[in-house]
Amino acid sequence: MEITSTTNSFQKNKWSECLIPDSALIEKNVVFGSRVVLADSGVVIRSGARLDTACVIAENVTIGQGSWVRAGSPKALINV
Repeated sequence: MEITSTTNSFQKNKWSECLIPDSALIEKNVVFGSRVVLADSGVVIRSGARLDTACVIAENVTIGQGSWVRAGSPKALINV
């Protein structure tokens, strides 16, 4: 996993519950809820995005800058 900044909002207890592949590109100021799952490859999360608890993001998806992704939302797949 490549994180472009150490200013991401990761709480240790929540981060340990997430499944984040090494190939994910996560920019600064990204907020993760607990139990977030990112698919195997090609996931990019731009600066300022927010992923709520229990989101599942498919492979080769980019979450745009400032986006808010909620679990169960059909709009969770952005820029496929």
